[in-house]
Amino acid sequence: MTWVDGSTDSGVPWGELELLREGLSAAGVGAWTWDIVRDQVLWSRNVASIFAVDPAEFGGSYEAYLELLDGPARALVTGEVGRCLSGEIDSYLLVHPLDRPGRERRYLECRGRIWRGVEGQPLRMAVTGVDVTEKRAARLSLEREQALRGAVIAAGAMGVGVCDLAGNVVLANPRAEVLLGSQSLTGRDLRGIFPSGELGAQLA
Repeated sequence: MTWVDGSTDSGVPWGELELLREGLSAAGVGAWTWDIVRDQVLWSRNVASIFAVDPAEFGGSYEAYLELLDGPARALVTGEVGRCLSGEIDSYLLVHPLDRPGRERRYLECRGRIWRGVEGQPLRMAVTGVDVTEKRAARLSLEREQALRGAVIAAGAMGVGVCDLAGNVVLANPRAEVLLGSQSLTGRDLRGIFPSGELGAQLA
C-alpha cells in the first residue's frame, strides 16, 4: 500500500507530502485519494490510527477500507461512492459509526468528491474523514436538554413566553396563549399583543 509520508514514489515532491502529512495529523483528519483508472489508493498515515489498525496489516485498498466497517456503515459508504461513480452526484457528506475490537464505538464524518474526464467518466476520488464522536455527543446532549426544557415549559401551569430583541415572540407555551386569549403567539410582535402601557412604550 502507499502512505502519504514522503517515503514512496507518489510523484509529489517530498516536502509537499511532508507538509500535507503534518497538516492532516494536526487537524486529526485522515484522507485517501483513489486513482480510479489505475485502481491505486494513496492514504494519509493517520488513517491507521483513526481506524485503530496496524499500518503493517492494513491492505490499503478500497475493499480493505470497507472491511473495517460493519454492515450498515458499509452499505452507507458504498451507496454514496456508487452514486458518485454513476454520475448521480459529485460529492457527499456522511457520518457513520466505527466499531473496532477493544474500543468503544466512534463516529466518523466523511466528505468525498469525485473528478471526471471530459466525457464524464470518473477519474479520481478524494475522501477525508475526521472523528466527530465527542462533537456528536455534545450535539445530542444539547438537543436532549432543549427538548426537555421545551417539554417542561409546554406542560407548565404558568404562562411562559420568550421574545427576541426586536420584540417578536419566538416561543410561548399553551398556558400563555390561554391567558392572552390567542391560539398562536409565536411570530407575533409584542406591541401587537400589548399595544399600550409600559411594555409598549419600552419597545417603541
